[in-house]
Amino acid sequence: MSQGQPPRGRTGQKVEDPGTYKCEDNSRWTYNVGDEFRECPSTGKPTVWEKTSEPDHADSR
Repeated sequence: MSQGQPPRGRTGQKVEDPGTYKCEDNSRWTYNVGDEFRECPSTGKPTVWEKTSEPDHADSR
C-alpha cells in the first residue's frame, strides 16, 4: 500500500483497520477488526472497500 493511500479490502478479506468504508458504488458500511468485508449492499457482488474519513455509521449493524 502506498503512503497516503487509505486502507482497502476486498469481499471476503478480514478487516484489520476498523472504521467506515465505502465500496465501488459508494455504499457505506462500518466494520470492526476481524469482520469480513461483505459484498456490495446495492449489487450483491464482490467489491473493493476503501476506508473513508467519515465517522462510524451506527445504522450499518
